[in-house]
Amino acid sequence: MKEIKFGPNTEEHDFNLKKNNAIKFLKQHNKVKFTIRFRGRQMAHKELGYRVLDKLKAELAHIVDIDSEPVSDRNLLSMVVSPKKDIDRILGKDAKAAEPVADAAIATAVEVAEEKVPEPQTES
Repeated sequence: MKEIKFGPNTEEHDFNLKKNNAIKFLKQHNKVKFTIRFRGRQMAHKELGYRVLDKLKAELAHIVDIDSEPVSDRNLLSMVVSPKKDIDRILGKDAKAAEPVADAAIATAVEVAEEKVPEPQTES
């Protein structure tokens, strides 16, 4: 089992980074425990932690099964998920669907870059 720790005020970039690490662990068929740690005055706002875990559940719903719903224990809030049995097929399908989009985006970027390149000026 792998554990990934969050705070109740985790920013979007850090959230996505940790979520991608969780996906990497799930690809390796490991269970993942998401933990939210509350410190000091944050204890009064546990709903922020539940909101983070709900967002994780929503974004990972297609590849995980929830083993245990969010459980509060003193200053911690935790949830355990496990990968679905066919996670390799699901992620393979997602990667194939994303490839044509990425190829089209690269082709468009190259065309735009070629249009913006100024012609070299020669002195006469």
